[in-house]
Amino acid sequence: MFSDADGTGRVNCYAVVSYITGPLGRFVDEFRREVAPFCDFQAHITILPPRLLAEVPADALEQLKAESERAGAFEIEATEVGIFDGTQVVYLAVGAGAEELSRFNRILNAGLLGSAELFPYHPHITLAQEIDGARIPQVLELARERWAEFRESRRFELERVKLVQYTRENRWVDLSEYRIGRSS
Repeated sequence: MFSDADGTGRVNCYAVVSYITGPLGRFVDEFRREVAPFCDFQAHITILPPRLLAEVPADALEQLKAESERAGAFEIEATEVGIFDGTQVVYLAVGAGAEELSRFNRILNAGLLGSAELFPYHPHITLAQEIDGARIPQVLELARERWAEFRESRRFELERVKLVQYTRENRWVDLSEYRIGRSS
């Protein structure tokens, strides 16, 4: 399924994300480190979920750049803690910005970046995944408690997107970055 033909550890799995900084990003990063110390992914919101692409041709990068420039920056609000029953992923739901994220996903999931998705696109911010099933109720309750205590802004502006590539070391490597609504 994954290819590492060039020996870099990178595999043919790509995604488009926007990193979350500031207090909300710190909240997500700290919560993840607490409940899943093995997971050191940076707080982000996924626009194009992971997909297998044999390579990312220059035309695909141009597609991402052009669509990013056409889109307008928009605000995203994290609202409440939820869980995806099928995968047991604990997440923050998205209120404001969910429609814009879904539209951006549909636009990008076409042409050279297009791929059949395993699950319907659901805008969210992952808090915990790959947690032992017996711990899920405890992690979910802890997430709800911490989120209720969080007093900083629950909003952030989606201004940049990054194309990232997965590695055999369970990491994502940034490949390129594009500003939303203007040339990079």
